Amino acid sequence: MVKRFEDFWDEMTGKQQNAFHMKVWGALGSPEEREASFRRLMAGEIRLVMEEAACVLFDRHGRRIPPQGMKTSVVDADRNFYLDQKVMKLEDYGLRLTLAAGYLGRSIAIDPEEFVDRANALRERIRGDERLANLLHGVHLPIALPQIAIGDYGTALEVVFLPAVGRSYEIAFPGRKFYNHRRGTLAGQVTVAEGSRHCDLLAAMVAGPVVGLYFPTALQGYSALACLEQMAILPDNTLLAGALEPAMALIMYPDILARHGQTPSLDCTALHWQGGSLYFRADGDDLDFSGRSLDAYRSCSGGLVVLG
Repeated sequence: MVKRFEDFWDEMTGKQQNAFHMKVWGALGSPEEREASFRRLMAGEIRLVMEEAACVLFDRHGRRIPPQGMKTSVVDADRNFYLDQKVMKLEDYGLRLTLAAGYLGRSIAIDPEEFVDRANALRERIRGDERLANLLHGVHLPIALPQIAIGDYGTALEVVFLPAVGRSYEIAFPGRKFYNHRRGTLAGQVTVAEGSRHCDLLAAMVAGPVVGLYFPTALQGYSALACLEQMAILPDNTLLAGALEPAMALIMYPDILARHGQTPSLDCTALHWQGGSLYFRADGDDLDFSGRSLDAYRSCSGGLVVLG
């Protein structure tokens, strides 16, 4: 037997009845439009239409909301480990691009105007997607990666990207040192995790210079396996970060990502290395690149990247 509305209403709590009223009232348009819309609704001139609501995937900090029924480990993010978003002018981007190319020892072949335009277009695209829009509440850094074919991933890190991280960091923080603790153990031992979509970035880099938005704390507190688990849910244009994105971000923004020991460690969760994964960790004296377990830590964060 189909339940009458009156019976269903009587079974609702006062809080539920009020929530229902507010949802219907909010559906009638802007505050200025609602009274007129209500009168037209009651007169039968307009009607309300139900549609599926977009699933919001990120919270007010830009962190992935842990979905119910997860099979892998997630812990709460430790908010004592945080990053600050900087507002930069066009000349700031130009300087960072120029310095990054110098540290890498190769041209990135993107001028500042193009870099800013492509990054802003990415922001607008994300802002227009209800599922992803809250990502922009977290720190997001435009990065530019050079055109390069990554043959052996570990070798590319050892020869091109990690030395550039070291040069940028040590110039930004005189007296501090960058240590690659995996020196000599990367070539032939770094692989891309299946399902991470990191291969999409590698393919794009073969075709030309790449611009992306890097979200370093989007997966803070997620284990490496939990990061991978999210990729079955996140939109196809969202990629899990390996080591190239945090490396390039550190080259361009060492002052944001490695200012002291209260910055989150940056996990490279799209990669496998010797049964574990890789990460960057900063403290007040140095910046380390090393390997770690697949466990979840409150101060460690996997990253996401959206390409454009």
